[in-house]
Amino acid sequence: MSVLSAPVNYQLGKDENSFKMGVQKIALYASQNWFTSKKCSSRQIYNQISEDLLLLCQLLTYFSMDQEDFLPLVVIYAERYFSLVGKKDVELCFDTLFVSAVVTLKMWKDAQVKNIDCSVLFRTSAQELTSNERKFLNVIDYDLVVDNEQMLLFTAKI
Repeated sequence: MSVLSAPVNYQLGKDENSFKMGVQKIALYASQNWFTSKKCSSRQIYNQISEDLLLLCQLLTYFSMDQEDFLPLVVIYAERYFSLVGKKDVELCFDTLFVSAVVTLKMWKDAQVKNIDCSVLFRTSAQELTSNERKFLNVIDYDLVVDNEQMLLFTAKI
């Protein structure tokens, strides 16, 4: 499954109703493609994902990010992750989406984002978040290293 199949093209309008409808579409997609459970019905999985996505909006508000602009980026990172690891139990839903949101914040926010600040909001340890973030980045093969050739190509463009 490619990143382009993720529901990032859903309009997450500025008004509350259209935003919630966009979140519901993302939750439906995630419940069908990312999560599974032997204990929960598909409706319960969908409800859990919807609740978790809306809860993550608190993180966005805390860092002054527009939810309708930020959430599709979280979905792109999550889609990349799940395309590589396959479906996970819905009990891991919040942790996985939380890490995806933190990674997105760090990549797209023009300010320093510390794990301790993120973890305090959701009463988790910074160490656990850091460990989960490291695993997530390893899976999506995130590489911050820029070799000399890439640097020369970039500087030639600017």
